[in-house]
Amino acid sequence: MSEEFQVAKHNEVTQNKYCGSIYTNETPLPDDFVKGVKELEEELGMPVWMLVQGESDSSSYNYIGHEVYKGFFDKRNSLPNGRPVALLLRSNGGDASCAYKLSNLFTKHCGEFTVLIPNYAKSAATLLALGSNHIVLGTYAELGPLDMQVNDEDGAFESALNHVQTLERLGAYSKTTLDEIVMMLLLRTGKKISAVLPHAIEFTASIVRPLMEKIEVVKYSEMSRLLKIGEDYAERLLKPKYGRDGAKIAKALVSKYPEHGFVIDATEAKSIGLQVESPEGKISEAFVKLLPFVDGLTVLGCLQEVN
Repeated sequence: MSEEFQVAKHNEVTQNKYCGSIYTNETPLPDDFVKGVKELEEELGMPVWMLVQGESDSSSYNYIGHEVYKGFFDKRNSLPNGRPVALLLRSNGGDASCAYKLSNLFTKHCGEFTVLIPNYAKSAATLLALGSNHIVLGTYAELGPLDMQVNDEDGAFESALNHVQTLERLGAYSKTTLDEIVMMLLLRTGKKISAVLPHAIEFTASIVRPLMEKIEVVKYSEMSRLLKIGEDYAERLLKPKYGRDGAKIAKALVSKYPEHGFVIDATEAKSIGLQVESPEGKISEAFVKLLPFVDGLTVLGCLQEVN
């Protein structure tokens, strides 16, 4: 690349101002952020669309939901038809159905897409990424469990995994307690297991029953259903690339991890069979440029010049 061309490209970025074609919480976008996106487009040889949801924005575009899906759907004719596209993704997640539809939108319209994650993509954002052909995960970037976020009584988000794993943990605790009591009685009384087992069961039940009675059965069933929805969506998105192994990966992403914030970095992702790539060369350099901005920016769509 000639020096004159580099200067021209630099001037183009710094002189022209841009926003997101669907939504931006900061207009114009920072010059270095725009420069990073343009460098990705040049290096990948494909347009880069953005689904970047920062921490400070309180709009409906800061959550993968109906408004976000509708925004991309309404702009679908601006996507390259039958040609690959890249999606710069940074999100805490949202609604599984909307994430699934977004992933299918990119696949159906563009044929294939690459997901670029310089920071993190959690929950439903991880689900969205599963339908891509390539996941490029930054050096310190992470995915998250498919635990599905729901509104609690106060309007805040809570994890469906919290309710389901409470019962699972109590089940594991009751088995461990029963085993310990049986062994203790066998050693201390010298009696046969048939003699001590009823007493061990009665003792274990007296400890676990009050805890079990506090679990809301209806709430548990609802949360279990939500997790199953996420797992089924993940399996469908993974199947074209992973075949039967997609079901194993989907199950691991739902049930292997204990909390919403659990870090699934590149090493952990590969351990469950998920194929992720590391950024190299100019892609890695562009990720470094973008990192200072993705926490504060919410920007959706492609780069669009501000008049």
